[in-house]
Amino acid sequence: MTKYIQHIPKPLLEDIINNQCIPIIGAGFSMNCDLPKGKSMPLWDDLGKKFAEDLADYPYSNALDAISAYSFEYSRSKLVEKLSKLLFVSEARPSNVHQSFCNIPFDTVCTTNFDFLLEKGYESTGKYFLPIIDEEQLAINSNQHINQDKNVFLLKLHGDLHHPNRMIATEQDYDSFLEKYPLMSTYLANLLITRTPLFIGYSLEDADFRQVWQIISNRLGDLRRPAYVISVGAKQAAINRYKRRGVNVINFSAKSYRELFEVLFKEIRDYWIKNIPSNSNTFDEQTLAELSLPIDATNRLCYVSVPNRNVSFYKSYVFPLIESYGFSPVSSDELVMAGDNIVATETSLLERADMIIFDAEDRKSQNEIRNILEKRSKPLHLLVIVPRVTKPFETRLNETHTIRFIDKELYEERLQSDEFLYRLEDWLSGSSELIRAELNNEPARLLRKQEYKAAVVSAFTLLESELNKLLSTDEMNNYTFKKNSIGHLPLIKLFNIAIEKGLLDERSIDDVRKWLTRRNKLVHGHEETITPREASKVVRGVNVLINNVKQAASSKEN
Repeated sequence: MTKYIQHIPKPLLEDIINNQCIPIIGAGFSMNCDLPKGKSMPLWDDLGKKFAEDLADYPYSNALDAISAYSFEYSRSKLVEKLSKLLFVSEARPSNVHQSFCNIPFDTVCTTNFDFLLEKGYESTGKYFLPIIDEEQLAINSNQHINQDKNVFLLKLHGDLHHPNRMIATEQDYDSFLEKYPLMSTYLANLLITRTPLFIGYSLEDADFRQVWQIISNRLGDLRRPAYVISVGAKQAAINRYKRRGVNVINFSAKSYRELFEVLFKEIRDYWIKNIPSNSNTFDEQTLAELSLPIDATNRLCYVSVPNRNVSFYKSYVFPLIESYGFSPVSSDELVMAGDNIVATETSLLERADMIIFDAEDRKSQNEIRNILEKRSKPLHLLVIVPRVTKPFETRLNETHTIRFIDKELYEERLQSDEFLYRLEDWLSGSSELIRAELNNEPARLLRKQEYKAAVVSAFTLLESELNKLLSTDEMNNYTFKKNSIGHLPLIKLFNIAIEKGLLDERSIDDVRKWLTRRNKLVHGHEETITPREASKVVRGVNVLINNVKQAASSKEN
């Protein structure tokens, strides 16, 4: 049961899962980090007062003025040193809040923070990330269409403590930002033409907030998209002030921001992953059917996660092997998702597929798959391709998941060695038998859970699997010319083969053909629901048909 996500406006949720939202992270978010006992991250105003303490005869007015005065009095290098100390750069660690946020599959995140908590958060969750600080990076690294490394682009609008000359910290920095960094501000404005800003960790008093909002207003004016800010216990006066600036307040009742963020971000992530199938397209009918199932349902997806340079080899030699065992191979390039978000595509397939072939070629990818394994409650059959000396996963993960390793040296030999394909097929054979046993009970289980649409889809998945297993290879090869471009025989063709072999008669499948039409409408979204009575009738009818085919095949053998 969700706790907070129901308070998020529906248009904003739609923007999030359509990759039309840009989160903008402020200094308040860093307060949720883990620090040694007795230490706490300062708020923006507290930060200013700390600088004011070192200024003689200084009448404190606001944080930006105090920071600017300190820099003028003692130098920019001393300013950077003091900021590093006050922000606990060497001591601060990302908390569960940071990990919860970094697990949301945003492909672009903007921050005005000088610290490195978001970077550490992405590292701890095994996510690829690319900090973008200099304008020169924009032309080279930030093109989503060539983002083959599946990076999260972390736009550090005001620089960071590792790049002191790039930091926007003083009045002079803020005043000259638009003139000094026109490409950076234009890039942000371009993002905001198509994406809704979601401010996290800001208050109206933040100079950072006013700076970002100035860029948006100057570049877009009245054409700017509606913006949102997350707040806890905001008073009506503050809500009205935000509204006058064109920002909608999402006001929560929670014990603290920390408690809110940790739960809310997890709910947003789960909502996104759950709704990905309805916002994606694929050319493969089987893959579409499997993606339409609930995330906890047993499925026939086999996700092949390998570097792009090796995808053609897998599609030529490995995909046919997977299909021969009755499973549906898919790579991330075959799933077209809203907003071209390859981060969300990869995350969804890693969490949904019951079989995964994963090339863990470096430490980042190993961390990524480990993170998925630790979060998954549903058992996974995983084949990992790693260097011979590497065993990146703890033994305890094998208690939940079935994990096998293949030496990367065998893999890199490609067709010069049959050993790689032999070992891969051996894994396929064992894993497919285990999953088939679960598939047999899945339609009935989904009926009991009142997942009626999923029960119907699962029943036809089971029927297709049984027909593929019972029909001989020779007979199937006679229909090769009728296969679709992916390599699967449509279910209606399997019926025709079964009829020709005497395993079925025309009259026995009249109702099944009607049910198949209904199933197809459910998979493609032309119909959203099916009644419990109809779903039960389909599941029972398909089970009877499977039993009839098995009996007919057994009689022919005898």
